Amino acid sequence: MRETGVSGSAYRFGTFELNPREGELRKHGVRIKLQDQPLQILLLLLEHSGQVVSREEIQNRLWPPGTHVDYDNAINSAVRKLREALGDVSETPRFIETLPRRGYRFLGNTESLAPTKTIAEPTIANVPQAGGVERAPRRSRIHSIALASGILLIAAAAILWLTRRGERNALQLTPLPLAAAEGWQRYPGFSPDGNQIAYAWDETGTGSQPYIYVKVLGSGRPVRLTSGPGSDFVPAWSPDGRYIAFVRVLNQGDAINEIPALGGSERKVVPRAS
Repeated sequence: MRETGVSGSAYRFGTFELNPREGELRKHGVRIKLQDQPLQILLLLLEHSGQVVSREEIQNRLWPPGTHVDYDNAINSAVRKLREALGDVSETPRFIETLPRRGYRFLGNTESLAPTKTIAEPTIANVPQAGGVERAPRRSRIHSIALASGILLIAAAAILWLTRRGERNALQLTPLPLAAAEGWQRYPGFSPDGNQIAYAWDETGTGSQPYIYVKVLGSGRPVRLTSGPGSDFVPAWSPDGRYIAFVRVLNQGDAINEIPALGGSERKVVPRAS
Protein backbone atom coordinates (compact mmCIF):
# COMPACT_ATOMS: atom_id res chain seq x y z
CA MET A 1 0.00 0.00 0.00
CA ARG A 2 1.14 3.56 -0.75
CA GLU A 3 -0.22 6.57 1.20
CA THR A 4 -0.93 9.79 -0.63
CA GLY A 5 -1.97 13.22 0.64
CA VAL A 6 -0.53 15.47 3.33
CA SER A 7 -2.25 16.03 6.65
CA GLY A 8 -2.99 19.64 7.54
CA SER A 9 -5.30 21.62 9.77
CA ALA A 10 -7.99 23.91 8.40
CA TYR A 11 -9.28 27.06 10.08
CA ARG A 12 -12.83 28.27 10.66
CA PHE A 13 -13.63 31.87 11.56
CA GLY A 14 -17.09 33.36 11.38
CA THR A 15 -18.76 31.90 8.32
CA PHE A 16 -15.42 31.29 6.56
CA GLU A 17 -13.21 28.20 6.29
CA LEU A 18 -9.61 28.16 5.06
CA ASN A 19 -8.07 24.88 3.90
CA PRO A 20 -4.28 25.40 3.58
CA ARG A 21 -3.76 21.95 2.06
CA GLU A 22 -6.12 22.70 -0.84
CA GLY A 23 -5.38 26.44 -0.91
CA GLU A 24 -9.11 27.27 -0.72
CA LEU A 25 -11.12 29.90 1.12
CA ARG A 26 -14.87 29.20 1.39
CA LYS A 27 -17.92 30.91 2.87
CA HIS A 28 -21.03 28.80 3.52
CA GLY A 29 -19.36 26.13 1.38
CA VAL A 30 -18.96 28.46 -1.62
CA ARG A 31 -15.40 28.90 -2.84
CA ILE A 32 -14.12 32.48 -2.91
CA LYS A 33 -11.52 33.41 -5.51
CA LEU A 34 -8.35 34.52 -3.75
CA GLN A 35 -4.83 34.82 -5.14
CA ASP A 36 -1.93 33.03 -3.48
CA GLN A 37 -0.30 36.05 -1.75
CA PRO A 38 -3.50 37.26 0.00
CA LEU A 39 -4.22 33.64 0.97
CA GLN A 40 -0.72 33.22 2.45
CA ILE A 41 -1.15 36.44 4.45
CA LEU A 42 -4.48 35.18 5.81
CA LEU A 43 -2.91 31.86 6.78
CA LEU A 44 -0.04 33.66 8.55
CA LEU A 45 -2.51 35.86 10.48
CA LEU A 46 -4.61 32.83 11.48
CA GLU A 47 -1.51 30.99 12.68
CA HIS A 48 -0.83 33.98 14.97
CA SER A 49 -4.44 34.94 15.75
CA GLY A 50 -4.62 37.83 18.23
CA GLN A 51 -0.92 38.61 17.82
CA VAL A 52 0.77 41.34 15.81
CA VAL A 53 2.31 40.06 12.57
CA SER A 54 4.96 42.46 11.32
CA ARG A 55 5.38 43.47 7.69
CA GLU A 56 8.83 41.87 7.82
CA GLU A 57 7.25 38.51 8.75
CA ILE A 58 4.84 38.86 5.83
CA GLN A 59 7.74 39.73 3.51
CA ASN A 60 9.67 36.64 4.61
CA ARG A 61 6.54 34.48 4.10
CA LEU A 62 5.83 35.72 0.57
CA TRP A 63 9.28 36.14 -0.98
CA PRO A 64 12.52 34.16 -0.70
CA PRO A 65 15.70 36.00 0.35
CA GLY A 66 17.26 38.04 -2.44
CA THR A 67 13.96 38.88 -4.16
CA HIS A 68 13.80 42.51 -5.27
CA VAL A 69 10.27 43.96 -5.36
CA ASP A 70 8.45 46.97 -3.95
CA TYR A 71 7.51 45.17 -0.75
CA ASP A 72 5.34 47.91 0.75
CA ASN A 73 3.10 48.34 -2.27
CA ALA A 74 2.91 44.58 -2.87
CA ILE A 75 1.88 43.88 0.74
CA ASN A 76 -0.66 46.74 0.71
CA SER A 77 -2.19 45.40 -2.49
CA ALA A 78 -2.39 41.82 -1.16
CA VAL A 79 -4.01 42.95 2.12
CA ARG A 80 -6.52 45.07 0.18
CA LYS A 81 -7.52 42.04 -1.94
CA LEU A 82 -7.82 39.92 1.20
CA ARG A 83 -10.14 42.46 2.83
CA GLU A 84 -12.31 42.56 -0.29
CA ALA A 85 -12.66 38.77 -0.21
CA LEU A 86 -13.66 38.83 3.46
CA GLY A 87 -15.96 41.84 3.11
CA ASP A 88 -13.81 43.61 5.69
CA VAL A 89 -13.31 47.37 6.07
CA SER A 90 -10.04 48.84 7.33
CA GLU A 91 -11.79 51.66 9.24
CA THR A 92 -14.08 49.27 11.15
CA PRO A 93 -12.38 45.85 10.81
CA ARG A 94 -14.03 42.59 11.79
CA PHE A 95 -11.05 40.37 10.99
CA ILE A 96 -7.90 42.28 9.97
CA GLU A 97 -6.67 45.19 12.08
CA THR A 98 -3.94 47.50 10.77
CA LEU A 99 -1.39 48.71 13.30
CA PRO A 100 0.50 51.63 11.69
CA ARG A 101 4.26 51.09 11.38
CA ARG A 102 3.91 47.71 13.12
CA GLY A 103 1.90 45.30 10.99
CA TYR A 104 -1.46 43.52 11.15
CA ARG A 105 -3.46 41.48 13.66
CA PHE A 106 -6.31 38.99 13.19
CA LEU A 107 -9.28 39.91 15.41
CA GLY A 108 -11.86 37.16 14.86
CA ASN A 109 -12.29 33.98 16.88
CA THR A 110 -10.65 31.04 15.10
CA GLU A 111 -11.26 27.31 15.32
CA SER A 112 -8.70 24.77 14.20
CA LEU A 113 -10.40 21.88 12.43
CA ALA A 114 -9.28 18.25 12.51
CA PRO A 115 -6.40 17.30 10.19
CA THR A 116 -7.30 15.86 6.82
CA LYS A 117 -7.14 12.07 6.79
CA THR A 118 -4.68 10.43 4.45
CA ILE A 119 -6.11 8.24 1.73
CA ALA A 120 -4.64 4.78 1.19
CA GLU A 121 -4.03 4.12 -2.50
CA PRO A 122 -3.47 0.49 -3.50
CA THR A 123 -0.55 -0.39 -5.75
CA ILE A 124 -0.13 -3.42 -8.00
CA ALA A 125 2.92 -5.48 -7.10
CA ASN A 126 4.95 -7.18 -9.84
CA VAL A 127 4.66 -10.95 -9.41
CA PRO A 128 7.65 -12.83 -10.85
CA GLN A 129 6.74 -15.91 -12.89
CA ALA A 130 8.76 -18.93 -13.90
CA GLY A 131 11.90 -18.05 -15.80
CA GLY A 132 12.08 -14.60 -14.17
CA VAL A 133 9.50 -13.05 -16.51
CA GLU A 134 7.11 -10.64 -14.80
CA ARG A 135 3.74 -11.13 -16.49
CA ALA A 136 1.28 -9.87 -13.85
CA PRO A 137 1.41 -6.21 -15.05
CA ARG A 138 0.76 -7.29 -18.65
CA ARG A 139 -2.27 -9.36 -17.66
CA SER A 140 -3.49 -6.48 -15.53
CA ARG A 141 -3.29 -4.12 -18.53
CA ILE A 142 -5.16 -6.61 -20.70
CA HIS A 143 -7.88 -7.00 -18.08
CA SER A 144 -8.14 -3.22 -17.71
CA ILE A 145 -8.54 -2.73 -21.46
CA ALA A 146 -11.20 -5.43 -21.62
CA LEU A 147 -13.06 -3.94 -18.67
CA ALA A 148 -12.93 -0.43 -20.17
CA SER A 149 -14.23 -1.73 -23.50
CA GLY A 150 -17.12 -3.48 -21.75
CA ILE A 151 -18.01 -0.32 -19.83
CA LEU A 152 -18.03 1.72 -23.05
CA LEU A 153 -20.34 -0.78 -24.75
CA ILE A 154 -22.74 -0.75 -21.80
CA ALA A 155 -22.70 3.06 -21.68
CA ALA A 156 -23.39 3.31 -25.42
CA ALA A 157 -26.31 0.90 -25.12
CA ALA A 158 -27.73 2.83 -22.17
CA ILE A 159 -27.48 6.14 -24.02
CA LEU A 160 -29.21 4.69 -27.06
CA TRP A 161 -31.99 3.21 -24.91
CA LEU A 162 -32.52 6.48 -23.01
CA THR A 163 -32.56 8.48 -26.25
CA ARG A 164 -35.23 6.27 -27.81
CA ARG A 165 -37.21 6.24 -24.58
CA GLY A 166 -37.05 10.03 -24.40
CA GLU A 167 -38.54 10.26 -27.88
CA ARG A 168 -41.60 8.35 -26.68
CA ASN A 169 -42.03 9.92 -23.24
CA ALA A 170 -41.71 13.58 -22.35
CA LEU A 171 -39.30 14.31 -19.51
CA GLN A 172 -41.16 14.90 -16.26
CA LEU A 173 -39.61 17.51 -13.97
CA THR A 174 -40.38 17.69 -10.26
CA PRO A 175 -40.30 21.22 -8.81
CA LEU A 176 -38.39 21.61 -5.56
CA PRO A 177 -38.75 24.56 -3.15
CA LEU A 178 -35.71 26.82 -2.90
CA ALA A 179 -36.59 27.89 0.63
CA ALA A 180 -39.00 25.84 2.75
CA ALA A 181 -38.95 27.89 5.95
CA GLU A 182 -42.10 29.21 7.56
CA GLY A 183 -43.26 32.76 7.11
CA TRP A 184 -43.46 35.27 4.28
CA GLN A 185 -40.85 34.84 1.49
CA ARG A 186 -40.87 36.92 -1.69
CA TYR A 187 -38.76 38.55 -4.44
CA PRO A 188 -36.14 35.82 -5.13
CA GLY A 189 -33.10 36.66 -7.22
CA PHE A 190 -30.37 34.28 -8.43
CA SER A 191 -26.69 35.18 -8.20
CA PRO A 192 -24.83 35.61 -11.53
CA ASP A 193 -23.13 32.21 -11.14
CA GLY A 194 -26.46 30.53 -10.31
CA ASN A 195 -25.19 29.05 -7.03
CA GLN A 196 -27.06 31.30 -4.57
CA ILE A 197 -30.43 32.99 -4.17
CA ALA A 198 -31.30 36.22 -2.38
CA TYR A 199 -34.83 36.93 -1.17
CA ALA A 200 -36.93 38.88 1.34
CA TRP A 201 -38.15 36.89 4.35
CA ASP A 202 -40.43 37.81 7.25
CA GLU A 203 -40.57 34.95 9.76
CA THR A 204 -43.85 36.26 11.23
CA GLY A 205 -45.63 35.65 7.94
CA THR A 206 -47.21 39.11 7.90
CA GLY A 207 -44.78 40.75 5.49
CA SER A 208 -44.51 43.80 7.76
CA GLN A 209 -40.84 43.36 8.73
CA PRO A 210 -38.93 41.42 6.04
CA TYR A 211 -35.14 41.33 5.81
CA ILE A 212 -32.80 40.23 3.01
CA TYR A 213 -31.43 36.69 3.22
CA VAL A 214 -28.94 34.74 1.05
CA LYS A 215 -28.92 30.96 0.68
CA VAL A 216 -26.71 28.48 -1.18
CA LEU A 217 -28.86 26.36 -3.49
CA GLY A 218 -29.37 22.77 -2.40
CA SER A 219 -27.78 23.00 1.04
CA GLY A 220 -27.00 25.19 4.00
CA ARG A 221 -29.02 27.60 6.08
CA PRO A 222 -30.14 31.02 4.87
CA VAL A 223 -27.91 33.87 6.05
CA ARG A 224 -29.49 37.16 7.07
CA LEU A 225 -27.72 40.15 5.51
CA THR A 226 -29.78 43.17 6.62
CA SER A 227 -30.87 44.20 10.10
CA GLY A 228 -31.66 47.89 9.83
CA PRO A 229 -34.90 49.73 10.55
CA GLY A 230 -37.82 49.50 8.16
CA SER A 231 -38.69 46.72 5.73
CA ASP A 232 -36.31 45.40 3.06
CA PHE A 233 -37.58 44.19 -0.31
CA VAL A 234 -36.55 43.26 -3.89
CA PRO A 235 -32.89 42.17 -3.64
CA ALA A 236 -30.89 42.47 -6.88
CA TRP A 237 -27.34 41.17 -7.50
CA SER A 238 -24.56 43.22 -9.04
CA PRO A 239 -23.15 41.77 -12.31
CA ASP A 240 -19.98 40.56 -10.55
CA GLY A 241 -21.99 38.97 -7.70
CA ARG A 242 -20.18 40.95 -4.99
CA TYR A 243 -23.04 43.21 -3.90
CA ILE A 244 -26.80 43.04 -3.41
CA ALA A 245 -28.99 46.12 -3.80
CA PHE A 246 -32.41 46.28 -2.11
CA VAL A 247 -35.29 48.64 -1.37
CA ARG A 248 -35.77 49.78 2.25
CA VAL A 249 -39.19 51.16 3.19
CA LEU A 250 -39.19 53.68 6.05
CA ASN A 251 -41.78 56.03 7.47
CA GLN A 252 -39.87 58.96 5.96
CA GLY A 253 -39.85 57.35 2.50
CA ASP A 254 -38.09 54.67 0.50
CA ALA A 255 -34.37 54.28 -0.20
CA ILE A 256 -32.15 51.95 -2.21
CA ASN A 257 -29.19 50.50 -0.30
CA GLU A 258 -26.51 47.98 -1.13
CA ILE A 259 -24.60 45.47 1.00
CA PRO A 260 -21.75 43.04 0.22
CA ALA A 261 -23.10 39.61 -0.71
CA LEU A 262 -20.77 38.06 1.88
CA GLY A 263 -22.06 40.38 4.61
CA GLY A 264 -20.74 43.70 5.88
CA SER A 265 -21.66 47.36 6.12
CA GLU A 266 -24.56 48.77 4.14
CA ARG A 267 -24.22 51.78 1.81
CA LYS A 268 -27.03 54.05 0.62
CA VAL A 269 -27.18 54.22 -3.17
CA VAL A 270 -30.31 56.32 -3.70
CA PRO A 271 -31.60 58.57 -0.88
CA ARG A 272 -35.13 58.48 0.49
CA ALA A 273 -37.92 59.63 -1.77
CA SER A 274 -40.82 61.01 0.24
